[in-house]
Amino acid sequence: MVSEILSQIPIYIGHAFFSINVFPIILLFSIGIQKRKHFAWRIVLGFLISVCCSAPFSHGLFTYIMQFTLFVFSSYFAYEISWKEALYSVTCAYAVQHISYCVYLILFRPVHGIPVYAPAYIVCAVCIALLLYWFIGRKLPENGHYDVDIRFSMMSFFLIIMLALGLSIAADTMFNAEENNLYYLCKAYDLICCLFVLWEQMDYKNKLNKQREQDLEKQVRLKQKELFRLRQDDVERINLICHDLKKQLEPLKLFSDEEQQKAYYDQVCKTIQSYDSQVETGSKVLDTLLSQKRLVCMKNNIELTCVADGKKMDFISAVDLYTILGNVIDNAIESVLMVSDEEKKVISTSIWTKGNLLLIQIQNYMENEKINFSEGLPVTTKNAHDGHGYGLKSVRKCVEKYNGSMDITAENHMFSLTIIIPVAK
Repeated sequence: MVSEILSQIPIYIGHAFFSINVFPIILLFSIGIQKRKHFAWRIVLGFLISVCCSAPFSHGLFTYIMQFTLFVFSSYFAYEISWKEALYSVTCAYAVQHISYCVYLILFRPVHGIPVYAPAYIVCAVCIALLLYWFIGRKLPENGHYDVDIRFSMMSFFLIIMLALGLSIAADTMFNAEENNLYYLCKAYDLICCLFVLWEQMDYKNKLNKQREQDLEKQVRLKQKELFRLRQDDVERINLICHDLKKQLEPLKLFSDEEQQKAYYDQVCKTIQSYDSQVETGSKVLDTLLSQKRLVCMKNNIELTCVADGKKMDFISAVDLYTILGNVIDNAIESVLMVSDEEKKVISTSIWTKGNLLLIQIQNYMENEKINFSEGLPVTTKNAHDGHGYGLKSVRKCVEKYNGSMDITAENHMFSLTIIIPVAK
């Protein structure tokens, strides 16, 4: 009885060191993942449960599956993630551990198995884990979670890793590492499979993010196009009504002997004039856009001044022009609304040409003295912002589409955005 227990001690130690090998990888690849309360205690408890529950069993597929399940439970227990994300995290860790295992076997070719606590193996495992984390692992989490398509990722992991694991077990059973190079060929294949799967996760995540960005941009542009059409109709209808009303009220001037009628006429004309936001720049698209924005500004007691030569902007599509100026002016309105000084609620829009360059400049006051920038764009937070930053990525993308550039400055309570675009010949 005692001899049987003693004979099992190496197996127990092997399971413990396997857990010691895998757990740090789980922690490493989970950097950036949101943690649950009492995280340290949860990790320690999960580790102890994983070791104690898997130790009594001998090496084999069942033991690997049991340990895998316990690791998934531990990851879910310690992090604010779903079961699918925990499954994904542990599978990444298993893949990294298996890569380290294969690299050690191929490089050092141990004759009597692999002691997981050997210094050479530890150095190999640490170096490989850090390399894979730097090039792949750190790019997987986003906003405290794994921003990946879990179904695709898990399907690819199970198809390839289970194949690699099955081939690894077959190699251990059928081939003698001392005599047959096919054993190391199988390990090399395992290594390539696991590396491919890990790399594929990062590549697919990048493709997924790009596709989401394209879908969102397409949706925004479609909505902007429809909104532009509706606003164009509204502006034209308002301008027509204002024109007709002024014509209908002109006969009141004949009653000059009636002071009340004249005063009433002046008052009505003044009221109508406040809604007569028609702007004439030489570009129908620009006229519609600026007229609509002027209506919004009037409603919020904001003065929108505009000096523009719209004839030079015909080479810019209606949707792109609306994206550029619409977003910028909307941001300016949001910023000016926060200004406490009523006299500084002013937005200045200037559009002119200089040589073969089209210049667009929008300036406005802002409440804060200055704002922070990241990659040339204002940084916006939930708690404090100046209204700028929203939609400016789309603006910059549209400007770059026409080989233009965008420059932003924000200091001394003044925000200034300048766009320079070569005029199409």
